[in-house]
Amino acid sequence: MTGLFKYMAELQEIEGGYAFKFRRSELLIRRIADYILFEGRHSPQLTFALVAEPNGGALWLQVRGLESEKGHIRTAYITHQMRVSPPA
Repeated sequence: MTGLFKYMAELQEIEGGYAFKFRRSELLIRRIADYILFEGRHSPQLTFALVAEPNGGALWLQVRGLESEKGHIRTAYITHQMRVSPPA
């Protein structure tokens, strides 16, 4: 499922976790939903939210957990930021 993060345009630290920005597309909405379902089963201590900016703007996947989980979230996802250029 981490192949999803090759489409990530930006990463922001938020309270309790991180927010991952994606360009809006139907395909990515489905892939993000599948990711949330998969990770929700395997990491029940995490909270996931999908936020859509108005007027067809970007999608933000927010992943939050206890403060002790924040390090895990960072380790699991931050490496993908280095591989991605912002979309044109």
